[in-house]
Amino acid sequence: MPNGKGETIPTPGPQWTDRCALLLIDHDGTITFASRVAASFLNISVDEVAKRPFSSLWGGASDVKDFFHRALSGETVLNREVRADSLHGGKARMHMNFVPFRDAETIRGIACLFTVSVEGEPFFPAPSEVGVAAIVLKDGRAVFASPSAVDLTGYSLEELFRRDFSDLVHPQDRENLFKALQGCVPGQDLPSRSSFRIQTLHNEIRWLEAAFSPWTWEGRPAAAVVAFDVTQDKERETAFEVLFESVEETIACDELVLDARGDPVDWIIREVNTAYERTFCLDRSEVVGRKASSVYGEEIVRSFLPAFSLAVAEQRSVRFDFYLREVDRYFIVSAFPMGGLRFGTIGLDVSEHRRAEKERERLLAELDATINAIAEAVVIYGRRGEILRMNPVAKEFLHYGAEEGERPLYERLARLRVSHPNGSPYPLRETFDKVFRGETVRGELLIFHAPDGRQQWISASAAPVYAADGRLIGAVGTAADVSRVRQLQEEREVYLHTISHDLRTPLTVIEGHAQLLQSRRNDPDFDAGESIDAILKGAQGMTDMIDTLVDTAYLESGQLQLRREEVFIPSFLEDFLHRAEMALNLERIELDAPPDVPSVQADPLRLERILSNLLSNALKYSYENTLIQVKVTMEQESMRISVRDRGPGIDPEDLPHIFERFYQTKRGRKGKGIGLGLYISRLLTEAHGGRIIVESEPGEGSTFSFTLPLE
Repeated sequence: MPNGKGETIPTPGPQWTDRCALLLIDHDGTITFASRVAASFLNISVDEVAKRPFSSLWGGASDVKDFFHRALSGETVLNREVRADSLHGGKARMHMNFVPFRDAETIRGIACLFTVSVEGEPFFPAPSEVGVAAIVLKDGRAVFASPSAVDLTGYSLEELFRRDFSDLVHPQDRENLFKALQGCVPGQDLPSRSSFRIQTLHNEIRWLEAAFSPWTWEGRPAAAVVAFDVTQDKERETAFEVLFESVEETIACDELVLDARGDPVDWIIREVNTAYERTFCLDRSEVVGRKASSVYGEEIVRSFLPAFSLAVAEQRSVRFDFYLREVDRYFIVSAFPMGGLRFGTIGLDVSEHRRAEKERERLLAELDATINAIAEAVVIYGRRGEILRMNPVAKEFLHYGAEEGERPLYERLARLRVSHPNGSPYPLRETFDKVFRGETVRGELLIFHAPDGRQQWISASAAPVYAADGRLIGAVGTAADVSRVRQLQEEREVYLHTISHDLRTPLTVIEGHAQLLQSRRNDPDFDAGESIDAILKGAQGMTDMIDTLVDTAYLESGQLQLRREEVFIPSFLEDFLHRAEMALNLERIELDAPPDVPSVQADPLRLERILSNLLSNALKYSYENTLIQVKVTMEQESMRISVRDRGPGIDPEDLPHIFERFYQTKRGRKGKGIGLGLYISRLLTEAHGGRIIVESEPGEGSTFSFTLPLE
């Protein structure tokens, strides 16, 4: 049979016989029903098949077992081809479908429908018809029934569930029904069997042959009933119809239409199921027997015909995706041969899955944006410890490249050096083992030793991640760099120690002289002047320290308000030195301030504080009887005021830290202060919009300069 490309499409000859087999399997893998076609193909009687494990029937056919387990997990497995030796001789080709049937979210069992093509003589007996599948409680009340129950009895499912199932049974046969129901006990080798008559809504009497298997419904004993309508001995046709109508997937049986040259040009719709009608908004009575082009249009026919022709020509299943714009649905379609020019299609509506994928992509994008915005390192792990997500902070913190993140968990952990604050190694592997067993670790204070040699104080936490059903599916770990917090804590300790020590010194002097005054208060010859001077000097020292601490607090919090005014620096310096004559040794200070410099906008009191700190340090740390030079120079957009001393200088390693809070040089510049003078000078200069710098060479003295903007 040639096609449009000049190729020949092989036509299945009479040596191929196609039949449909049905197995119903409990959720624990036990077969509860086998159609005669299935039993005949398996070369086992119907009674022998029932209650056998499904996995015991297929020998080494691992694909079949895999399909079954996938269906148990909720997946609909459509039209998978399996080849095997027929038990009757010859080669068999099976097209297998596994469809789970549920109650709410619980998978009650699996329907396995497969067509068999066997080379050689037909061996199948005349099939009977499956009339209804139901779950019936021991008291005779039905709690589940397949849609075919409606067709068989004439009652709707709602009506069936409201009444006793036994009410449908002929009065003379009810005893047989209850015997069969009560005979369903766990562990029985074969299903109970019974024949009985039912009376339909339209008063028709139909004979059913039923198999009863033990079942459990919401914890209550029940029976799974598979009944055969043997009235017209159409077991095979009805068995197919029950599955055909009960599944949610769209199913159609079609037949290719050939032109005069034998090329496929269309197909005739032979049968469709209810799901097909509902999904595509079609009426079965109006489409069955019509050409596809008259129902779907030429464009659909041109799109699908190559796949359907291939399934028939090569006698294999063909799978493809398509989007139906009219109903805004996505489908995966499997086309499979059914003998001759006939083929079947099973359409799986994956619209919700596609939308869920898009929603998943959106949620993952939100997750990435969220963790990327977090200042701490965040790593999300999968069940085996593989890295699923990691924010940029974590990548930089852990120094991970793309290849590092793909290494096994324990190999990655072995490359990290983490220790307790006391220096002992931190057991990373044991900690992760705990987390993957469901434990949570919070706020572990650790030291992280980076590959480049740096040490970081971190606060590390980790917690398991659970799925909605309670399964542990991974873990999340976070690490916050608390090095700055740790530094501040250490500075606070130094701060408190320094303040308590430096305040105690003048306080001790005050207390000592006050006690001396108290003890000599009645001595007319005692000269109290020296003690009073000492007390005043000590009190002034404490006042200066307190003022320094208050200014520091205001500056660091940004609450210090500058009272700017126009200041002519040469006059300001002369006036300042004159007023500071009692506190500073003016004989050692040399002023170089040209009179032609412009005025600046500044806070005079704060400028005095800066100069006082710089001059006090210069006088304190320079050699005795050496000059201190105060010099004013102009720069392009600022004025520079420098204080140069002739002291021992500052070591190079101290220069970067000289303006830090509480900093004391390693040698040569240790004084009585609390280590805030230069720090405050820097903050006050920066508050004016200027900058402060230091230049120094060991043995050559030091020059401290600060600038003030001209505008």
